[in-house]
Amino acid sequence: MDTDNIHFKDQNILKAKYQNIFKDYPDVVDMRTICKMLGGVSDGYIRRRLQNGTIRSFFIYDGYAYMTPKTWVIDFLMSPEYQDSKRKLKYQI
Repeated sequence: MDTDNIHFKDQNILKAKYQNIFKDYPDVVDMRTICKMLGGVSDGYIRRRLQNGTIRSFFIYDGYAYMTPKTWVIDFLMSPEYQDSKRKLKYQI
């Protein structure tokens, strides 16, 4: 049995699940929207991850805001860092 294919299949299922959960969100989201998407986590939690690049984003200097494509938020949710840290979160996706 090929375990790499099983892992890849599970990743695709998980990604499809997140895409379905977030289908009503815009394609590009701001920090507050990411907080809502992750079940109401604090903006400090998200800001730290945006600043250190754990959640990929674009920084808009004119509006002084982080903007992130929804697919990058999903990538973060599937990342090992989120999987390790979600046990500490009060609410989980």
